Amino acid sequence: MKKPAILFVGASYVLAIHRKKLVALADQFEVTCATSDQIDQHGYAWPTAGSSFGSREEQVDVRRFSEWPKGAKRTRFLYRGLGQLFREKRFDFVIADSEPWGLVKWQTWVLTRMTQRGAIFGEFTTENVKRSGVKGLILSLIYRASMKGDDFTIALNQRCRQILIEYGAEPERNLVAPQFGIDPEQFAPVDPATKVNRRLALGLPSEEFVIGYCGRFVREKGLLKIVEAVDAIKQRTGDDKVTVVVLGAGPLEKELRRLSEARPWLHLLNARPPEQIPVFMQAIDLFVLASEPVNEAGRVNEEQFGLVLIEAMACGIPAIGSTCGAIPEVIGDDRAVFQHSSSAAIATSLEAFLRNVEMRKSVAQGQYKRVTELYTCEAVARRYGEFLLKIGQMR
Repeated sequence: MKKPAILFVGASYVLAIHRKKLVALADQFEVTCATSDQIDQHGYAWPTAGSSFGSREEQVDVRRFSEWPKGAKRTRFLYRGLGQLFREKRFDFVIADSEPWGLVKWQTWVLTRMTQRGAIFGEFTTENVKRSGVKGLILSLIYRASMKGDDFTIALNQRCRQILIEYGAEPERNLVAPQFGIDPEQFAPVDPATKVNRRLALGLPSEEFVIGYCGRFVREKGLLKIVEAVDAIKQRTGDDKVTVVVLGAGPLEKELRRLSEARPWLHLLNARPPEQIPVFMQAIDLFVLASEPVNEAGRVNEEQFGLVLIEAMACGIPAIGSTCGAIPEVIGDDRAVFQHSSSAAIATSLEAFLRNVEMRKSVAQGQYKRVTELYTCEAVARRYGEFLLKIGQMR
């Protein structure tokens, strides 16, 4: 029996590690992926130049297109020559991995309606904050037009789903699911001896309790408040066996390096390709994501998922995070959630995990089970497949 043919269109699939969901879907679908012809050096918190485009057979037909105009933001470019792919192949499903206002989303929608009679079109979107003012009004019109044109939608988080439904998406035609899953062969727990070796390889102390963060060095990730929280813990308890290590790059790097000069317990690691992140996660004892909402002139943002959370959880490391955006939804354990934008709340949560070994083990075990059930590439692909086949039956 011939498999249904599906096309994914999106810049994120330029990285092989992000296509593993598509590889898993190839068991059920004939998968084609349209993505960029070069890696965006500025779209990630790590240098992606060394990341593989995919050296092994993926069972996915990957087509690469140049972005026009080059250097535009993620939602403001089109793919040159994308129409040729639509004329060459027939698809049963087409998914634009974009926001409702993304130019590639509308380019993909037009090509689908013009060339793919009977194809079912949908979009994956991440936005979980509504804008106000004139920009909000314009976006509301785009959302409504998008929901009228889509046959289905996939939302990254529950708040994103609520926004889509508010603007006209049908609840039964909406799926809440991650954009990517994790590979449990890469992200996996290690034994104590291997953990020590991981630490030595990264230049970290082998015997201390290591708190880790990985991602962009920007103010809204709460990095400065993490430093304040650990300062407070050390002043209150005199504990000199706690180390903090942050891996990444961004505008706060200079300030973080200045802070580390007076704090031997604060370690900064240079950004590195995503394939090397498992080594970092396997070296730490506790992962923390202390994101804060942003609401300033021209910019609003809340954490939309937090892929690093499930990466840590898959390594058997307890992950704690703030109440910002979708973090509690991903973590799935109230014991591991603290109030955002508060260094005191971070300190209270960190200290609880530092002192309570049984709670650390319990949270880590529950989160590891959660990852294996919901967030592996295979689990994510299964949810996509079941949903899409259901949508196909509804036509």
